[in-house]
Amino acid sequence: MPTAAPAKPKPETWLDLLARERAPAPETASLLTREEVIDQLQAQGIDVNKVALVYWEKSGILPRAVRRWRDGAPRALYPAWALPVISTVRGLQGTSSLTELAPKIRELASAHARGAINWADPLMVPIARAHLALNDLARAYGVGDWDAGGEIAGVRVQFFDGSGNDLPGARHEFFILPEESPLSGN
Repeated sequence: MPTAAPAKPKPETWLDLLARERAPAPETASLLTREEVIDQLQAQGIDVNKVALVYWEKSGILPRAVRRWRDGAPRALYPAWALPVISTVRGLQGTSSLTELAPKIRELASAHARGAINWADPLMVPIARAHLALNDLARAYGVGDWDAGGEIAGVRVQFFDGSGNDLPGARHEFFILPEESPLSGN
């Protein structure tokens, strides 16, 4: 007699992610509808639509929206900090397979849930994107995932002007050591 296929695990929602990280859930009134998320991202010049959001959720790239009644109808709701995570996904699209990047994108969402990332910092979204891109670079050099214990202990990014002079304040360091990692929250 054939055995039944194992049940697919229930897709993780933003609230599941918060619970896993033991982070407090936002008040339902503070959650954004899918339409509000799209409108706010488009106002920032980020081309996102409902089809893309639903696809990223179904593919496991992003946690799923939470379904709640609001304004007399069931709505897909997101925490406000989903905006920069979704922006990062859009920014990375075309640079690598989003399916390959899904664990890193979810790690960024988890880091925010535990309060390790201050999305109000204007450098945070570019730093998060750089973190993901540096992982690809480490793999290209054959040292594995740099933040998963490959041969590289850290990466320093430094900018220079046309004469080769260091631009003060335009430097950032990424470390894999748990106590120093920008994603560790420590």
